[in-house]
Amino acid sequence: MTYTTRENLVAYLNKLTAEEYNPFILKLLDPLLAQLKPFGKPSRRESIVGYRLFVDDTIFGLNAGPNIYLRCDASNRRDFELIGSKPLLYYGKRKSPVMSYWFLPWTVYRDRRSWLVWVDKALAVTRNAQNVGKKAKKVPDDEDLLESVYRRFKTDGKQK
Repeated sequence: MTYTTRENLVAYLNKLTAEEYNPFILKLLDPLLAQLKPFGKPSRRESIVGYRLFVDDTIFGLNAGPNIYLRCDASNRRDFELIGSKPLLYYGKRKSPVMSYWFLPWTVYRDRRSWLVWVDKALAVTRNAQNVGKKAKKVPDDEDLLESVYRRFKTDGKQK
């Protein structure tokens, strides 16, 4: 069965019972994940509201109902805004914080090329976030070397 619009899909899903719903979502997710083999080993893990989506144990997205949300930061936020996307909101007891996952419209993941481009960007966001805590080793240039040698021999204006 093919659904031409998101509204048709949502209308159909609303009619499903809980036992029918989960297998139906997997029929949507599994072919999408299978397309990600060029990036590594795609997988999904259950969460409270749906599934977390991974490639080689790197999370790149979430599934909640018929919706897919991809990782987002400053590097790809503008792309999401241009297609009219909104961030995933968590409705807590006190406030609703904006999460780092943004809604991916149905039209994007229906097109294989678009889907791969968006997932690639989401994977890059996750990998960048994982590397934030790690400091890259700076390769010293000539001026840095001269400065360090100078500091070794001078302390408070006096030579050692």
